Amino acid sequence: MAEFNLWSIVAGVISYLLAILAGFVMIRAALKFETLLTPEDDVELLRRRHRSTAIVLGSTLLCEAILLRHIIFPVMSVIRALLLGNVLAGSTSWILARTALLVAIIFALSLGSVEVARRSVAKFTVNLKDDEEIARDNIAVAVFFAFVLLSITLLLNEGMELLARSLIPFGQGGIMP
Repeated sequence: MAEFNLWSIVAGVISYLLAILAGFVMIRAALKFETLLTPEDDVELLRRRHRSTAIVLGSTLLCEAILLRHIIFPVMSVIRALLLGNVLAGSTSWILARTALLVAIIFALSLGSVEVARRSVAKFTVNLKDDEEIARDNIAVAVFFAFVLLSITLLLNEGMELLARSLIPFGQGGIMP
């Protein structure tokens, strides 16, 4: 029978709270990244109730979140292990440096992958000018665009998860025991 360990629970709660903070920070950064890439002011279009922009921007953020979530498990695992003292003495700074590198790699790949996917949607709709239709608030095109983008992201998801878990700075091959 497993032993009740209060410090383990506290470490889990701290990791969870830091995951919430990291989630907000990552989504805010992803939104900032997306608004930098768009030619028009999406916020103004949203204020004017431009539904297609809301669908495209919302689906883009959802796709980024699907991939960015793979940062959360490794970071929570590292924080929990550090709090519980499950690392070799003197290796804390190396573990934190590798964790920061993991965050940077997965963050950049997540945003970059979704951006490449967004740009490649036009390849699926050769006879349809997505940008022009979305600018005219064609909801059908925006919904189709969102589902194609989500489909691509779901296929990328497994590879992103394997990459993130292999970068965890613990154990043989980076995999947390």
